[in-house]
Amino acid sequence: MSLVFRSMFVTLVAMASAPLAAQTAKPATPAAPAAAPAITPKMGPDGAKPWTAGCKGTGEQEICDAVQSLIDEANGKEVIRVAVARQKTTGKTGLLVKVPLGVRLDTGALMQVDGDKAKAIDKIVFSRCLPEGCIGEKPLLPADVDHLKKANKLELVFLDLEGKPIVINVVTTGLGAALTGF
Repeated sequence: MSLVFRSMFVTLVAMASAPLAAQTAKPATPAAPAAAPAITPKMGPDGAKPWTAGCKGTGEQEICDAVQSLIDEANGKEVIRVAVARQKTTGKTGLLVKVPLGVRLDTGALMQVDGDKAKAIDKIVFSRCLPEGCIGEKPLLPADVDHLKKANKLELVFLDLEGKPIVINVVTTGLGAALTGF
């Protein structure tokens, strides 16, 4: 993992942004266990949009990001995190995702953009797992960021340990505005 992405990840983990959005995580197969806790939408008390944006650090260490967290309402814990981070001095941009433990690491993840294969961000590589979940990273090209800015529908896709796809619908509301500085 490059120093830039490691620095981005450390900064993102350190940021204490309040979780602003969540929605139902549904396995792609109808045989999902009914006992699984629901992940439901949550907006901030001020009606804030689901994506937050901000910068942290100074000079060569300044990193700006747009973040969305999906929260399990049953226990208030973050289940999924999607972030687009950019180091200001180098312009290097990356997608970082955090998913729950119990995923297939060897297959990585995929971000579907408007259901268009040509716009998909694939080969999001899981680099490590922490007690909170597994972290995946992918450098982004300017075209990827442009697709994300204009996205109407985003789906984060990864596999469980049995190889069944899990599809997470990622809210796009506020993403374009959050990425304006990218």
